[in-house]
Amino acid sequence: MTRMHLYPWSRRGAALTGVLMLLVLEGVALATAPADLNGFLCGVLLGSSTAALVLVAVLERTRRRNEPRLTVPGARPLPDGFPMDRVRPVLLGPGAPRLNLLYTGWLFATDGRDASWISRHLGLPADTARLLTDAARERAAH
Repeated sequence: MTRMHLYPWSRRGAALTGVLMLLVLEGVALATAPADLNGFLCGVLLGSSTAALVLVAVLERTRRRNEPRLTVPGARPLPDGFPMDRVRPVLLGPGAPRLNLLYTGWLFATDGRDASWISRHLGLPADTARLLTDAARERAAH
């Protein structure tokens, strides 16, 4: 029978457990040491705590560096040539759509979607969606 762990053990967890154990041992050492050694012990414990903190930081940095970057399979670069000159009057008009919707519509238009599809799925006005598809068609012709 395989045992399932809610939190898998990792280097990060091991480092955190080590730091917590070090803090507990520091507290015990300070409580049980003679009063004349407290200054020396505080210096040693401060140094070891700093070393533990550096260890955790190094482990975290190497984990982030070695972590694979998330990519979307089959992703293509964003198309250039967003028709800002044509879209600017729409953005300045009353009830203007948000710019991110226009960028999304532009991506769909360069991907070959028609104006009615873009208008229906993004909630853009039909003339704005047509403006984007016309600009995408002209861009593809060049």
